[in-house]
Amino acid sequence: FGNGNGYINIEVNPRSAYLAQFGKGRDNRVFVSELTGIAPDVRSAVFEGGWGTEISVSYTLIEAVFKKSFDPLNCDFYTDFFKCGDLTSHPHYASFTPMGALPPGFHNPECFAKITITPYEH
Repeated sequence: FGNGNGYINIEVNPRSAYLAQFGKGRDNRVFVSELTGIAPDVRSAVFEGGWGTEISVSYTLIEAVFKKSFDPLNCDFYTDFFKCGDLTSHPHYASFTPMGALPPGFHNPECFAKITITPYEH
């Protein structure tokens, strides 16, 4: 979202501690907290054999960071999801989208996948 003006990066650990930054790539990023007082809602849970997390990013946070209105039903929206286990006893990594031949790292917006958000109908 934002026509290449940058992206929000959120990193989470099993204890719900998170880092949220905005920028165009790996370098020269700004903490989201410096742009707005609105924070993502991060909830993690540790269970036998692993852990999981849920991250909710409000429309108001997105609008505050990108400084423009956000209508998820009428915009191009790109994302990726990663699992990094670089400091574990068995280092491992996973990515929702292929990383291709780019240098290693997860700050490659050109590899992000376009997603569609649709209204929930029940």
